[in-house]
Amino acid sequence: MIDLHTIGLNDHWIKCFKGLPKDLEPGRIVTSYKKRIIIRTVNGDADGELSGLLQHSAKTPMDIPVVGDWVAVASHGNKALIRKVLPRRSVLVRKVSGNIYEKQVLAANIDVAFIVQSLDRDYNINRLERYMTIIHSGQIFPAVVLNKSDLVDDHFSRIALDKVQKRFPEYPVFLTSAKATDGVKPLYSYLSPGLTFCLIGSSGVGKSSLINALAGENRAITGDLSTSTSKGSHITTRRELHVLENRSILMDTPGLREIGIADAVSGLEKTFSLIYDFALHCRFDDCLHVNEPGCAVKQAVDDGSLEEREYNNFLELRSETERFSKAVLEKERRKPDK
Repeated sequence: MIDLHTIGLNDHWIKCFKGLPKDLEPGRIVTSYKKRIIIRTVNGDADGELSGLLQHSAKTPMDIPVVGDWVAVASHGNKALIRKVLPRRSVLVRKVSGNIYEKQVLAANIDVAFIVQSLDRDYNINRLERYMTIIHSGQIFPAVVLNKSDLVDDHFSRIALDKVQKRFPEYPVFLTSAKATDGVKPLYSYLSPGLTFCLIGSSGVGKSSLINALAGENRAITGDLSTSTSKGSHITTRRELHVLENRSILMDTPGLREIGIADAVSGLEKTFSLIYDFALHCRFDDCLHVNEPGCAVKQAVDDGSLEEREYNNFLELRSETERFSKAVLEKERRKPDK
């Protein structure tokens, strides 16, 4: 028998599972690989499959269960038929790549998302703000990991750390190296038993190496950067929960070459809270902070109270959010039954 507390079962989920029919049992999706999912129940791991009713009722990708979801299943040997997906407490979502205005669910029920950047090539504040926006939108607590500190000098590491801490003073920031002695010790100490953490970032930033270092053994396949493009390859092609020795739960995710913004208004408000604070003093309530007279945001940029880089990135991410929302509304409007 497996104790489901080791994969995050707590009082909230126990309460949600109360009243289940006797032929159903609780489980959590611990692995997703292509179209295959693996569910862990008290009886072990089983291949999961959606019931016909759930398949029929799923109207969008948001309705399909993903790694991290808690589900009620009917088990038959090494098969588990999903009859119910519990409401998510948090969800990590991005816009799918290209010109398709749909959402892709990356993971569910994450407590803390570590945004991983490699100091030798991937460090970028604008990209951090982009990740912060989708993490905040999903009701997940963010943290930042500046990885591969062994590949840059200490001076550069300190400057990068100071910049991130200045931009996001309310969130933890870690300098790590999977290859250095004690290079992940502060990060490991932050991982709390029973909570679910995930690593998210571009390909090649060292997420799999971090998981192996935190686990103290090889749990994830690692790879090198391409010598021709200096880009990371998609070594991790599955999403998987790893239970560490301290009973924390750590999820690896495939590297993301694009991190598109969907309907992320709430995420923008948290990531760019300083801009929204300035906006309270604009002359017009519907100020767009572009060319309007009496704009307190533009004034803050002009007098140096607000960094121009941050302002420009905010406009870009807001524009992406608006395009996504308009495209979805137009798609709905064109449906025959509308």
